[in-house]
Amino acid sequence: MADWFRRNLGWIRGVLGLLAWFAMLYFMFWDVL
Repeated sequence: MADWFRRNLGWIRGVLGLLAWFAMLYFMFWDVL
C-alpha cells in the first residue's frame, strides 16, 4: 500500500509540476504581449 501511495504521489507531483510549468510559460507569454 505504501509503495502504491509513493508511486501515485510521484505521478501526481509530476502532473502538478507540468501544470505549474505551463502556467509559468502562459504568464511569461502574456507578459511579453
